[in-house]
Amino acid sequence: MKAVIPKWIIVYLWFVTIMTIIYTIIGYVMPDVHYIAGQNLGEGDPWTGPLSLYLSRNIAIILVYLFALYDRRLKVLKTVFILRGVVDLMDFLQDALSGNMIAMIIPLAMCLIDIYALIKLYSLKK
Repeated sequence: MKAVIPKWIIVYLWFVTIMTIIYTIIGYVMPDVHYIAGQNLGEGDPWTGPLSLYLSRNIAIILVYLFALYDRRLKVLKTVFILRGVVDLMDFLQDALSGNMIAMIIPLAMCLIDIYALIKLYSLKK
Protein backbone atom coordinates (compact mmCIF):
# COMPACT_ATOMS: atom_id res chain seq x y z
CA MET A 1 0.00 0.00 0.00
CA LYS A 2 1.36 3.40 -1.00
CA ALA A 3 1.60 6.11 1.65
CA VAL A 4 -0.75 9.06 1.22
CA ILE A 5 1.31 12.24 1.26
CA PRO A 6 -0.48 15.13 3.00
CA LYS A 7 -1.67 17.66 0.42
CA TRP A 8 -0.16 20.63 2.28
CA ILE A 9 3.34 19.14 1.85
CA ILE A 10 2.96 19.02 -1.93
CA VAL A 11 1.43 22.52 -2.01
CA TYR A 12 4.25 23.87 0.17
CA LEU A 13 6.88 22.24 -2.06
CA TRP A 14 5.25 23.78 -5.16
CA PHE A 15 5.22 27.16 -3.40
CA VAL A 16 8.92 27.08 -2.50
CA THR A 17 9.81 25.75 -5.95
CA ILE A 18 8.03 28.63 -7.67
CA MET A 19 9.48 31.19 -5.24
CA THR A 20 13.00 29.81 -5.78
CA ILE A 21 12.55 29.99 -9.56
CA ILE A 22 11.35 33.61 -9.33
CA TYR A 23 14.11 34.64 -6.91
CA THR A 24 16.78 32.99 -9.08
CA ILE A 25 15.52 34.70 -12.25
CA ILE A 26 15.52 38.04 -10.41
CA GLY A 27 19.09 37.33 -9.30
CA TYR A 28 20.23 36.93 -12.89
CA VAL A 29 18.17 39.78 -14.37
CA MET A 30 18.44 42.30 -11.51
CA PRO A 31 21.31 41.28 -9.21
CA ASP A 32 21.13 44.57 -7.31
CA VAL A 33 17.82 43.46 -5.79
CA HIS A 34 19.71 40.83 -3.76
CA TYR A 35 21.92 43.56 -2.30
CA ILE A 36 18.94 45.81 -1.56
CA ALA A 37 17.19 42.90 0.16
CA GLY A 38 20.16 42.58 2.52
CA GLN A 39 21.93 39.59 1.02
CA ASN A 40 25.62 39.68 1.85
CA LEU A 41 26.79 38.13 -1.41
CA GLY A 42 29.63 40.44 -2.37
CA GLU A 43 30.17 42.68 -5.36
CA GLY A 44 29.92 41.88 -9.03
CA ASP A 45 27.51 40.57 -11.59
CA PRO A 46 25.51 37.33 -11.35
CA TRP A 47 28.05 35.45 -13.49
CA THR A 48 30.96 35.82 -11.05
CA GLY A 49 31.59 35.75 -7.33
CA PRO A 50 29.43 34.65 -4.41
CA LEU A 51 26.16 35.59 -6.10
CA SER A 52 26.85 33.15 -8.94
CA LEU A 53 27.41 30.33 -6.42
CA TYR A 54 24.18 31.23 -4.64
CA LEU A 55 22.19 31.27 -7.88
CA SER A 56 23.82 28.02 -9.07
CA ARG A 57 22.81 26.39 -5.79
CA ASN A 58 19.26 27.60 -6.35
CA ILE A 59 19.17 26.10 -9.86
CA ALA A 60 20.35 22.73 -8.53
CA ILE A 61 17.76 22.85 -5.75
CA ILE A 62 15.00 23.73 -8.24
CA LEU A 63 15.85 20.60 -10.25
CA VAL A 64 15.70 18.47 -7.11
CA TYR A 65 12.33 20.00 -6.13
CA LEU A 66 10.89 19.37 -9.58
CA PHE A 67 12.09 15.76 -9.51
CA ALA A 68 10.50 15.24 -6.09
CA LEU A 69 7.23 16.79 -7.26
CA TYR A 70 7.24 14.51 -10.31
CA ASP A 71 8.27 11.35 -8.46
CA ARG A 72 6.42 11.81 -5.12
CA ARG A 73 7.96 8.75 -3.49
CA LEU A 74 8.21 8.96 0.28
CA LYS A 75 12.01 8.45 0.29
CA VAL A 76 12.53 11.22 -2.26
CA LEU A 77 10.29 13.65 -0.36
CA LYS A 78 12.09 12.89 2.91
CA THR A 79 15.43 13.54 1.23
CA VAL A 80 14.18 16.83 -0.25
CA PHE A 81 12.96 18.07 3.11
CA ILE A 82 16.26 17.13 4.76
CA LEU A 83 18.00 19.15 2.02
CA ARG A 84 15.55 22.03 2.49
CA GLY A 85 16.07 22.02 6.24
CA VAL A 86 19.85 22.18 5.90
CA VAL A 87 19.70 24.92 3.24
CA ASP A 88 17.20 27.01 5.22
CA LEU A 89 19.28 26.56 8.38
CA MET A 90 22.41 27.72 6.53
CA ASP A 91 20.52 30.73 5.11
CA PHE A 92 19.32 31.54 8.63
CA LEU A 93 22.85 31.36 10.02
CA GLN A 94 24.23 33.51 7.19
CA ASP A 95 21.61 36.18 7.87
CA ALA A 96 22.18 36.00 11.63
CA LEU A 97 25.97 36.28 11.30
CA SER A 98 25.68 39.22 8.90
CA GLY A 99 23.41 41.00 11.38
CA ASN A 100 20.37 40.93 9.11
CA MET A 101 17.81 40.23 11.81
CA ILE A 102 14.73 40.95 9.67
CA ALA A 103 15.80 38.66 6.79
CA MET A 104 16.62 35.77 9.12
CA ILE A 105 12.97 35.33 10.12
CA ILE A 106 11.98 33.80 6.74
CA PRO A 107 14.60 31.00 6.60
CA LEU A 108 14.00 30.23 10.29
CA ALA A 109 10.24 29.88 9.70
CA MET A 110 10.85 27.76 6.59
CA CYS A 111 13.31 25.54 8.49
CA LEU A 112 10.66 24.93 11.16
CA ILE A 113 8.11 24.05 8.45
CA ASP A 114 10.68 21.67 6.89
CA ILE A 115 11.18 19.94 10.25
CA TYR A 116 7.42 19.64 10.75
CA ALA A 117 7.02 18.20 7.22
CA LEU A 118 9.80 15.69 7.93
CA ILE A 119 8.09 14.60 11.14
CA LYS A 120 4.84 14.10 9.21
CA LEU A 121 6.60 12.20 6.40
CA TYR A 122 8.40 9.90 8.85
CA SER A 123 5.12 9.17 10.63
CA LEU A 124 3.54 7.82 7.41
CA LYS A 125 3.40 4.10 6.79
CA LYS A 126 5.35 2.82 3.80
